Amino acid sequence: MESTDDKTDEKTIVLKESRKTFLGIYLLIIVFIAVIAYFVKNGQKFSAANFLVIGAVIIVGLLIPEILRNWESCIVKGDKIHIITGIIKKKHHKLFTSTITDIHCKQTLWQRILNYGTIEVSLFSHEGEVRLGTVNRPKKRLQELEELIRKK
Repeated sequence: MESTDDKTDEKTIVLKESRKTFLGIYLLIIVFIAVIAYFVKNGQKFSAANFLVIGAVIIVGLLIPEILRNWESCIVKGDKIHIITGIIKKKHHKLFTSTITDIHCKQTLWQRILNYGTIEVSLFSHEGEVRLGTVNRPKKRLQELEELIRKK
């Protein structure tokens, strides 16, 4: 996601965790629902308590990825990178783009097939590498970040 600030005409890039990261959890929920549908179709009786437990497992299985997805975000604007973690208690970490020595993308075979990956930056300081997020279309995002950092 990117936008332009009207006041300063600066480009802003927002990096959030990709839903593709949680594809395994989503597939397990689908399998879980299919197994239950199979049992119901074949006349298996379920009590109200069983349906409540099953419904709770499905809802929790859908909520946990969304909570984890929104747990951390990275906003690149101007000469700073803002890394915000937490939902209730938020922690803000600011990095100056002038301290970045390298920016790169890490992808597993599965991530390359699904076109998502983890973007990391290396810094001058002792922090070493800082993870900015696992995003869709990482090569495009990498180019956008490089252009934004070069301007400063």
